[in-house]
Amino acid sequence: MKRITIAAATLALAACGGGQSSTNNESAAANGATADSAAPAAARAATGSRLPMQPGAWQSTITMDMPDAPPEVRAHLPANRTMTQRTCMTAETLDDANRTFLTGGSDQDGVHCDTTGMRIAGGRIEGVTVCTGPQGESMRMTMNGTLAANRYELDQQIEGPQGRITSRIVAQRVGDCTAEETAAANAGRQGAPATR
Repeated sequence: MKRITIAAATLALAACGGGQSSTNNESAAANGATADSAAPAAARAATGSRLPMQPGAWQSTITMDMPDAPPEVRAHLPANRTMTQRTCMTAETLDDANRTFLTGGSDQDGVHCDTTGMRIAGGRIEGVTVCTGPQGESMRMTMNGTLAANRYELDQQIEGPQGRITSRIVAQRVGDCTAEETAAANAGRQGAPATR
């Protein structure tokens, strides 16, 4: 289950153009991304259903919760479940994310994520992504939010064998990436999910 959670989180960061985080709280919430199942990849590409974010340094605030966790699990959750991180989105990492969505999914470490349930249109992103692990375990991620060139807001829910995780992400572009951030983000592409 841990592998599928990591793959889902990686895919979610790719959905929002994420590369390597360069500040505290590197472990971002696992956020799903979704696409229009009725439209094949070529049609989605033709209609311009691409992530509209501009490359640069982005700061995001992520609030997570596990509302269905039993009391013994909730007792170990931190009181403050909000984290802030700065992420460098390069043109290359954004291209990787768009390729993943336009081809319908990704595979990483034996985990397959199907993004054909994603819809990006009219400044919104919504739908469902399903990731399946090597033993058939699955995780369903639902996402609903707004996307713009310099800001996005996403509400997400992940459902799997370990219960439900909810998160809200509010992010905005805060300037250009430093040379070090750009190098780290592009180097991190080698570990990103490979498109099918």
